[in-house]
Amino acid sequence: MAFEQINTADFDYEMMLATINAAYIGKAEITLSNYDNDSAPVIKVGAKIEVNGALIKLTTSDATPSGYAGITNSTTFFLYYDSSAGVAIYSNTVPVWNDALQGWYNGNDRAFFSMYKDSGGTLYESKVLLLNQNNLEVGGYLSYKSKRITSDNFIHAASITQNDVYDKISPFLPSIGNTILVSGGLKTSGALTITLTYATRLDANTIRFSGYSVSAGSIASADADDGSATQFDDMSISW
Repeated sequence: MAFEQINTADFDYEMMLATINAAYIGKAEITLSNYDNDSAPVIKVGAKIEVNGALIKLTTSDATPSGYAGITNSTTFFLYYDSSAGVAIYSNTVPVWNDALQGWYNGNDRAFFSMYKDSGGTLYESKVLLLNQNNLEVGGYLSYKSKRITSDNFIHAASITQNDVYDKISPFLPSIGNTILVSGGLKTSGALTITLTYATRLDANTIRFSGYSVSAGSIASADADDGSATQFDDMSISW
């Protein structure tokens, strides 16, 4: 193994081209509208990206990705640049890190953002930019190194439905068996109070919160079910 300097002092066209290409590998100057809310996004005009060695600029107008209708409800999905068609698309295929191209790829298509489609099939929740190799943030779940000053990863409500809780935290638990640490507590409609420790996805439609109940004097749990109108009387948690 050896390192090789690309930009030598000699005037050489191939050297200059190699220097430019090396400098642009992994480039992702891309702005997404509605990044901080649940509305449908567009890629803003002026975006400059590198995909599979090609440098691409979005000119003239904003780009609206296609394929949202084909994404299953309650699913994490990704915004890709489809290199064969030259368009932006949505796909639930999880990308993998490509060392040579310094980006997240599925074949020749590069992924730039992850999002979550809610149980009602209308929202674009938890938009997150895919960063470097150690920061594939599938809804912030896989590997999270935050550069944010603030975070909306919390629930603080005197009354909230199981469905609303499920929709809020589900993107952070994309697969059955996934577990995340949770701080705070809740009170169920049956007046069971639980100081929470963690949350786990039990199945495609259920997330279980576990901890210790002082009122019961034992370990306890409470479920948040997708689509359920049953209320938690109180909930204050962060993750």
